[in-house]
Amino acid sequence: MDYSLEQIKHFLDTNVVSNLEEEDPWIPLLHAQIDHAAMKIEELRRKQFMLRSVLHTIQMSGRRHEEHVLQLIERLDSPNFRNGEIPASFPSDIFNEQEIEILKQLPLLGSEDSRIEEALLLLKRTRGMMNDPSEESVEREIVARWNECIAAWFKGDIELQEKYFSFIDMNSSDQPLILGLDDELIRYIDDLMKKYNPEGSGDK
Repeated sequence: MDYSLEQIKHFLDTNVVSNLEEEDPWIPLLHAQIDHAAMKIEELRRKQFMLRSVLHTIQMSGRRHEEHVLQLIERLDSPNFRNGEIPASFPSDIFNEQEIEILKQLPLLGSEDSRIEEALLLLKRTRGMMNDPSEESVEREIVARWNECIAAWFKGDIELQEKYFSFIDMNSSDQPLILGLDDELIRYIDDLMKKYNPEGSGDK
C-alpha cells in the first residue's frame, strides 16, 4: 500500500477506539494516503503524456530533435494539464466558438487517440514519397487517405480546415506550432493535395 515502515509502526501503535461515536484514528491517516496516491497518479499521468508526446514527435519528424524534446519536457509542469493530457488552445479572435469546439477534437500528440497512430503512419509514408518519388497511383492513394482523414477531423468543414492550416503556417515562421511537422513536409502534402484536388476540394 506504499506505506513506509515508520507509517506502518504508527498505524499498529494506534489504539482502536472503543466508543462508536469516536472517529477511528486510522481514518485521517488513510485519507492522507489516498491524497498522496492521487498526487502520484497525477504525476505519472503527466510523465506518460510527455513520453508519448516525445515519441509521437520523433515519429512525425522521422528523427530526433533535441530542441523539441526540451520544449516538451518544459511542459511537464503545465497548469493546463487535465484528464491525462494538455489540451490544445485556439485564439478566440481568429476562431469562433463553434470552430473551436471542432478544433478541440483534433487528434492530440501525446494522447491515446487511435487517430494519432493512423496519422503517424500516413505521415511516414508521405515523407518516404517525398524522398523517393512514387507512381501516380500511389500518390493518388495517399491523397485520398489524407482527404478522408482531414474531412473526418474537421467534420467536413473545408473552410475551417483551410483557416486552421493558414493559422498554422502564419504562426510557424519562427517555431512550429506542431512539433515534428516541418515546413518541407507541409509544402509537399500541400502540393500533392493541389495536384489531385484541382478544384480545391479537400485542399489544405
